[in-house]
Amino acid sequence: ELTESVWDMMVLIGLKNSSGALLISNAGMIESTFLLLVNLAIQLYFSYWCITAYLGSDSNPIGPETRDGLMYHRLTDGQDWKYIDPRLMLTSMNRICDGSEVNFLWDFADQMSGYISGDPRGDVIMYLAILIWTLNMSSEYCRTFKLWFACISVRRDEVGGGHARDFDDGRLIVDSLGLRHKIMLSLFVFLPRIAVCTFLLVGGALFLATTFAVGDLILNSCALEIIRNVDEIIYSALASAAVADVITTTTILDSNSERLKACQSWGFPWFARIAYIAVVVGSVSLRVSVTTDAVDLGYDDLCGQSLSWAHADNPVSGTPIFTDFGTGEIENNRADEIKCFHRAKYHMMHIRSGLEASDANLTALIQNTSSVCSDGNFQCSELSLEDFKALSDLPEAQALKNPKWCTDQNLAFKFIRQNCSAEGRVTGEMLQSMED
Repeated sequence: ELTESVWDMMVLIGLKNSSGALLISNAGMIESTFLLLVNLAIQLYFSYWCITAYLGSDSNPIGPETRDGLMYHRLTDGQDWKYIDPRLMLTSMNRICDGSEVNFLWDFADQMSGYISGDPRGDVIMYLAILIWTLNMSSEYCRTFKLWFACISVRRDEVGGGHARDFDDGRLIVDSLGLRHKIMLSLFVFLPRIAVCTFLLVGGALFLATTFAVGDLILNSCALEIIRNVDEIIYSALASAAVADVITTTTILDSNSERLKACQSWGFPWFARIAYIAVVVGSVSLRVSVTTDAVDLGYDDLCGQSLSWAHADNPVSGTPIFTDFGTGEIENNRADEIKCFHRAKYHMMHIRSGLEASDANLTALIQNTSSVCSDGNFQCSELSLEDFKALSDLPEAQALKNPKWCTDQNLAFKFIRQNCSAEGRVTGEMLQSMED
């Protein structure tokens, strides 16, 4: 039986029914040829793009230039002291690699981490996607060979190009094809269709083999399925009703069924099926290994080795100076003070936004709802817009000369003292040091 495809439309061009009329009119022939050319352009262009883009030596999804860019951002902004989270003493790269900070580097790190350590691993999903794509394309080969063998084995029409018998129920059965028609179909329909299937098979497999993001693998598999079915999509959307009616009611007489038995499911005997899968998947596995190695190296560049250090520029020489805040260094340098101070600052912002509450008196002072908070009273942390701008623009040395700009420290220190002592991480000696 013919399927609703622009390829199968071409089989009926030039054939006549029992009354001698063309099955597909001259206008239908032009339409069918045009739709086939559109289908060829789409599928061949996609195949060409995949093969040229993903077969070359520069097709590594995380090549040297990408790795260099990731490393640059890691070592500059990622480890910069300006971007640490002082509440936790974690650099930006620490937070990116553990998933608590979201930006473009996190997206790379998350995708590579999912590929390397996901359950299942990304390369396993990649092999499954390639295997499914290989099996899908085998069905295209089978359909092509079955129709080709049927056209070749049908009785030769010695007079015309071909003939289709009419039946009372509206069915048409092609019972003969001319030699010239068989040759033309072989050269301009079936051989090009096999070539397109081969290009799609190779291009699609390479496309999947260079996709390391697991989510993108699923999306790309769906996209490949659309490209594979473009011939049917074009037929459904653009074929005229007259041509569609002929396609759906016409079959080709199976005059040599024994000849077609080998193609009932795949078009090849069982040992050829195994060889087909082994050759395709085995060949593409070379590209999969390149992708896997690239992801391993890229993730190591981004999140490997030490992340518990930071740098800043020396104010005199401009060269980087470094500090280490691993577990031992934090304890030795009493970094708990820094962490608890900045957690208290963060907590004050939460209270001011109304996201959480603390001591009723402190909450009222922070939210500017206390009776002692009024315009011109600097006992509260909230200032008028004019004073706020004046203080934020004031150099530190000048701010220290005017006592009114420091009166809010009483509230701030009281809040910090309460929070830090409640955590049990800061001793009285530390609090006295902070107060001094």
